[in-house]
Amino acid sequence: ARGIQPWFNLGYGNKLYIKEAFTEFAVGWIPLYNDEARAAWVKFVGKLAEHFKDRVTHWELWNEPNIPNFWQPTKPNGADYVKFVEITAPEIRKRVKNSYLIGCGVSGIPLQYLEDCLEAGLAKHVDAISYHPYRPTPEINYASQLSALRGLVNRYKPGIALWQGENGAP
Repeated sequence: ARGIQPWFNLGYGNKLYIKEAFTEFAVGWIPLYNDEARAAWVKFVGKLAEHFKDRVTHWELWNEPNIPNFWQPTKPNGADYVKFVEITAPEIRKRVKNSYLIGCGVSGIPLQYLEDCLEAGLAKHVDAISYHPYRPTPEINYASQLSALRGLVNRYKPGIALWQGENGAP
């Protein structure tokens, strides 16, 4: 009623299905590398989308998959991130009318990582790409990096939305 649009960030892991996770809540453990975790993730996303289908249309797919803390147990890479998106996006799209999917939520503006994602087909699955440009002085080089990002994504999906998500400075 007040015009606030909630959104979900679908991220992290589940210790029930990722036994090797060394954190209590499996934070940052991607449910992609074992069959049980992957099946549980797909079921979870489907149930979540079904439950909130009339209230939430915007869904960000994982948080900062380009940094090791949030992409375990392997090293971050764009092709694997897109595999994750490929198992997640359809579960939302088939349940949430007018769903709006936000890819990446990357830390910084890592052009090579983003290009790897786009090369692997990310743009086919998402409506926007999110980035978190943390840096000591937020405005330094921001315009040039954003211009480079816009040029990169336009090669794959011209006009795709860019969302500045988290941000901050010490």
